[in-house]
Amino acid sequence: MRVSNLRSALTRNLGVRAISLLLAVVLWLFVNVGNPQAEITMKVPVRYVGLSAGLMIVNFHPDTVELQINGPRTLLSLLNPERLALQLDLRGVGTGLAHFDITPAQFPLPRQVTITRISPSEIVLDIDHVVTRTLPVQLMIQGQVAKDYGIGSIALSPPSVTVTGPKRDLDKLKSIQTEPFSVENATKDVTRTVRLVNPGGLLKVSTEEVLATVTVHEIVAEREFRNLPIHVRGARYRFTLYPRKVDVKVRGPARHLTSLDLAQAAYVEIHDDMGPGSYELPVIIDLPEGFELLEEKPDSVHLRMYHARLRELGAR
Repeated sequence: MRVSNLRSALTRNLGVRAISLLLAVVLWLFVNVGNPQAEITMKVPVRYVGLSAGLMIVNFHPDTVELQINGPRTLLSLLNPERLALQLDLRGVGTGLAHFDITPAQFPLPRQVTITRISPSEIVLDIDHVVTRTLPVQLMIQGQVAKDYGIGSIALSPPSVTVTGPKRDLDKLKSIQTEPFSVENATKDVTRTVRLVNPGGLLKVSTEEVLATVTVHEIVAEREFRNLPIHVRGARYRFTLYPRKVDVKVRGPARHLTSLDLAQAAYVEIHDDMGPGSYELPVIIDLPEGFELLEEKPDSVHLRMYHARLRELGAR
């Protein structure tokens, strides 16, 4: 009885082994004979992990690598690019250039599938420190204000901005410039927002625009007037005046100085309580509003009045 049972068990085991062997042969034949070889090109992601805080990649670095893969068509159809993603471990990498060779062993592929080409086969990373600095804003003024006007002060809000990026690039910057700010033919203050010029690369600025105010004022100039006649106001008696002319220097808006007429501006004044006699009188210069007297020579004159009255007020 025991011998019979043993024979039955052996027969069953042999049958199972035979079936397993047969299935293995069929699968092998399917993969190797019934499933022809093929070749595909696939782009898989590249992930950069582990870079220390305070460092950044400053050169171009690919987001994907291209693989040329050979293997049974059925297995190739099952490949997922995300599952084949290349992870480059940047732990311990410092500033400067870091070279990474890309090899087939870095991609988890099933057996019977091989990589025949990798592009690029090497990734070179340029690493630099990340820094943040505060830089002044420089307003780029364009055009000319109106004739006889000038630019006074320049106010910016904010007057400076923070810039973050690679240290080597920030070391080259002294300021952040604006786009052109036109003051063409301006005769009064100009206020408006103006965009900042992007410094480019990996540099990031804290704001994109600033408020700019350029004050515009009339140009002030000086002019000398020589030998202006000195007039006498309020005279009731005959008089002599010495000297009879004065030189003056005036400051005022340049656009009005050329046409300024001071022919009647210099005078001395005789008051009602002044009778015949000698007087030292100040020379008065009557200037239009907006003009300033800088100098007069002489600043006083000698006046002598006689007992003889003038027949007509204002004579001589």
